[in-house]
Amino acid sequence: MIWGAFAQALRRIALLLAWWPFMAIVLVAAIGDGWLRRRIRQYGFVYASPLAHHTALRILLALWLIVGLLLFAPIAMPVLAVPVLGVASALCVAFVVTHTQKQL
Repeated sequence: MIWGAFAQALRRIALLLAWWPFMAIVLVAAIGDGWLRRRIRQYGFVYASPLAHHTALRILLALWLIVGLLLFAPIAMPVLAVPVLGVASALCVAFVVTHTQKQL
C-alpha cells in the first residue's frame, strides 16, 4: 500500500514536470504583466495594498501546500488540474508583483 502511494506520487510529479513549459510561459507572462501594472500604479499614485499582497502570498502558499498533500491522496485527479494550477499560481504571482510596495 505504501509503495503504491509512493508510485502514484511519482506519477503525479512526472505529470507536473511534463507541464513545466506551459507553466514557465504563463509565469513569465504573469510576472511581466504584474510588473507593468505595478509601474503604472506607481506613477498614478495608486495605493499598493499590503493586505492584498499578503493575501495573494498566502493563497499561493496554500495552493502549493495542497498540491503537495494531494500527491499522496488516493483520489482521481481531473485532467485539467495541472493547467488550472499553473494559471491560478500565475494569477497569484501577478497579484503579488502588482501589489508590491512602491519603495523596495
